[in-house]
Amino acid sequence: MFMNFSIRNRLVYLSLLLVAALVATNVLMIRQATLHKETVRQQARNIDLIVKVDAAIQTFGDLKYWLTDLAVSQLVLSDQRAQAAQDRLERQLNELSAVIVGDVGALTAQLDELAEDSRVAAKAYGEGNRLIGHAMVARGRGNILAIDTQLSQLVSRVRGATQDAALRALKRTDNDIDVAITGGVAVILAAMLLTFFVVRSIVVPLRQMVGVVGELNQGRTEVQVPDLHRGELGELARVLRRFRDNAIRREQAERSEARLVEAIDNISEGMALYDAEDRLVVCNRQHREAIRAAERRLPGRDLQKPGTRFEDVIRAAVDADLLPDARGREEAWIAERMAHHREAGQPMLQRRLDEGWCRITEYRTKDGGTLSLYSDISELMARETALAEKTAVLEATMEHMGQGIALIDKSLHVVSFNRLFLQLLDLPAEEFKPGFHLTKLFDFNAARGEDMPAYLEAQVREGVMTGALSRPHIYERTRPDGTVLEIRMTPQPDTGGIVTTYTNITARKRAELALRDSELRFRSIAQSANDAVIAADGNGQIISWNGAAQNIFGYTQDEALNMNLTALMPERYRDRHNAGLAKHAHRRQPAEFGWNLEFEGLRADGREFPIEMSLGSWQNDNKTYFTAILRDVTDRKLAERALKEKTGLLELNQIITRAAN
Repeated sequence: MFMNFSIRNRLVYLSLLLVAALVATNVLMIRQATLHKETVRQQARNIDLIVKVDAAIQTFGDLKYWLTDLAVSQLVLSDQRAQAAQDRLERQLNELSAVIVGDVGALTAQLDELAEDSRVAAKAYGEGNRLIGHAMVARGRGNILAIDTQLSQLVSRVRGATQDAALRALKRTDNDIDVAITGGVAVILAAMLLTFFVVRSIVVPLRQMVGVVGELNQGRTEVQVPDLHRGELGELARVLRRFRDNAIRREQAERSEARLVEAIDNISEGMALYDAEDRLVVCNRQHREAIRAAERRLPGRDLQKPGTRFEDVIRAAVDADLLPDARGREEAWIAERMAHHREAGQPMLQRRLDEGWCRITEYRTKDGGTLSLYSDISELMARETALAEKTAVLEATMEHMGQGIALIDKSLHVVSFNRLFLQLLDLPAEEFKPGFHLTKLFDFNAARGEDMPAYLEAQVREGVMTGALSRPHIYERTRPDGTVLEIRMTPQPDTGGIVTTYTNITARKRAELALRDSELRFRSIAQSANDAVIAADGNGQIISWNGAAQNIFGYTQDEALNMNLTALMPERYRDRHNAGLAKHAHRRQPAEFGWNLEFEGLRADGREFPIEMSLGSWQNDNKTYFTAILRDVTDRKLAERALKEKTGLLELNQIITRAAN
């Protein structure tokens, strides 16, 4: 909280708080003194009351004396003095009744009764009536005892009240002393603590400021200035913060200047800045090296120092014979170069002595100066020459390719194509020049009754490179004359364009149609054959299965097309079968088997049976396929076995007959 006030206000507030504490302490002491004064007054009243009670007791003693003397002596003087003592005692009791809570009036009545009894006793004694006199004296003694008792009680009560008041005053005094001591200590501690915080709120920031000043003097600009907002310390903090920020900006400017100089020296282009009077202000290392070549040829000329005129630099380069284009026309070339320099507009190309090329770009600054940039474009010029040569080769290659080719940019303009493209699509060369939009081709085809695919036409007319235009795409198109074109569209991610090729596949389509007809005839023959006709690929996977195969092996066509040939033979033949397939599958020419094989086949129910197989192979798309014709020879084998058995019996009969003969 103190940090929000100025130092003067902090000290003023501290003084006010200390004065307020002192005033509060004095007020408390005055209040306590006032209470003590009232207590002393009360004690004085109590003492006065005790004195009055003692006086009443003494007066009552006088009254007893004179009443007793009156009863004995019966003197008028005793009666008078007794009456005077009684009157004085009544006055005293009346005074006590005004300040003492109790039945003082009862004492007055008892005193009257005591006085009356004493006078009656004196009269009785005077008349010789001792019996009445003794009775009155005895009753008077009772009243005396009662009055003594009441006066004694009154004295005890007044003294008790006085003692209680004294004890309360003493206790209050002790409490006041404790409060005074506690309050004084609290005020002193609060004053010390408040003084500590106020002084600390001033001293600590000052020490921090001194530390910041020391850090800044040592060049440590990363030091943090305390966050103070108000008062003298806040102003001092703001000054230090501005000083630190200025130092940081100065350091950054120096570093930026050093980096800028280093960057300018390390850029690949030469750079020179001239003022409004065309005098050199600054240049980088590349430009200095170029100027140094002229200085080496012209000793004594310093062309790198600031203030050198641009025209002097140009003339020195011409005099040093560094510019081949200026030979023989030096002054004219210098005039042209100076005019271009003053215009500071379009870049210019300048040939160097080493057959290299330099591109000069100049900009006008706001203060009228000129910034000149010198770029070595020798490699670029060489690439452009090479590119022109490659472009010529590419165009020649495109013209001699057996496909129509068209290059489409990302805006769907056909930027390049070959003659075969026009021929295959039957497009007039005088109407279709490089750069036409695809919509023109679609409109031209629509006008002559050749519709393009609807999905392609919609995207082209919307100019959206999505769908089929954004991924490799192949489709076929049959022209009215029966020519079939295969059109391949290949997007180019690096340019956003499309390369389109047009291939005449009419002959291939006719061959495919003939092959399809041949396949249909083959399937018809195979399905009508009595022998099993099975075709398989190079891995032995069954790809064709006729009805006879189903009858012989017991597998349906759907089951067989998911099987390998090894499922149709016992386990003992499978390894040799797979090895034979692998051997023939890698041949480039189909194998000519030309013989029949006999071995055991395996039916679906697991039974083996003898079969005879004729095997052949053929190729398609560089893949080997096999065709096997299998015949169930179970009946033939049984007949052969029966014949063999009969022949054996016949031979045995002949042997037995010869032996018998």
